[in-house]
Amino acid sequence: MARRYDSTDAILVLAPLMWSLHIVGSKYSLSNGFLPMPFLIIRFVSAAVVFTAIAFFVDRTLRIEGRSDQLHVAGAAVMFALNQIAFVFALRATTAVTVSLVFGLFPITVGVLAALLGREAMTKQTFLAGVVSFIGVTLVVIGIPGGMSKLSGEIWGILIALCIPLSWAFFSLLIGPPMQRHTPMRINAVVLPGTALAVTVVGFSSLGNQDFAVPNTLAWICLAYSALGTLVITNLLWFRVVGRVGAAKSSYFLNIQPFGAALLAWLLLGETITLIQILGGIGIAAGIVISRVRIRTPTPLE
Repeated sequence: MARRYDSTDAILVLAPLMWSLHIVGSKYSLSNGFLPMPFLIIRFVSAAVVFTAIAFFVDRTLRIEGRSDQLHVAGAAVMFALNQIAFVFALRATTAVTVSLVFGLFPITVGVLAALLGREAMTKQTFLAGVVSFIGVTLVVIGIPGGMSKLSGEIWGILIALCIPLSWAFFSLLIGPPMQRHTPMRINAVVLPGTALAVTVVGFSSLGNQDFAVPNTLAWICLAYSALGTLVITNLLWFRVVGRVGAAKSSYFLNIQPFGAALLAWLLLGETITLIQILGGIGIAAGIVISRVRIRTPTPLE
């Protein structure tokens, strides 16, 4: 009998698409009046207040047990801050399509970094996935609209964009051990305020340069969605579904995000996706598939 689809399946698809829309919305806000750091500060401070209040109501405590886990969570908050700073400045300097496709490197970067740091073995499978993904990213870069003649104008945006998966890989490795002993909601309720504090310290001086009358209504709506829609509502939905189906199965659906965001940027922002970038996206997707394929060891004959 075929399995019935339910709300869990819907959330597995909906949540990555909501994160995809956040990338497009952030690009719109940053192109229509918001400076990168004020945008980031407002987003994280508001989300941290709301999410932490909800988490405290549910868990009744936000305490992270153990000195080692506390240090890991603090380090993860710093890495998440660096990740988000790279995200907004990359969006400001290049297209949402390019940034979105680079997001596809997340799983590969985590695997390669874990192998380089000795957390996991560097298998032929991991190495091959890294090579294929690197070729994909190269195609995404050289395939930007306008071709190589436009590359010099966007090179800094592309380089900053490449810092997004790298910082996320460090974040993932740091957050892994505490996640084994604490709920995702509690971890997130501590990481968000830490990230909000970090981006506020870094970007506080830029608040004076932000003219809050310049962003139009839609830019404010996109900011509110990025803060409450993704950092609060989508995360709560995702934590719920992960608790039902497990982290391994749910992680496959996260691959919808980069390619969904590229498609939405094309549809909603009118950005161009070149054929070479599409081929690059396919290369990145192929790297993801290679990294996730389970290789069965033949059973020896007795």
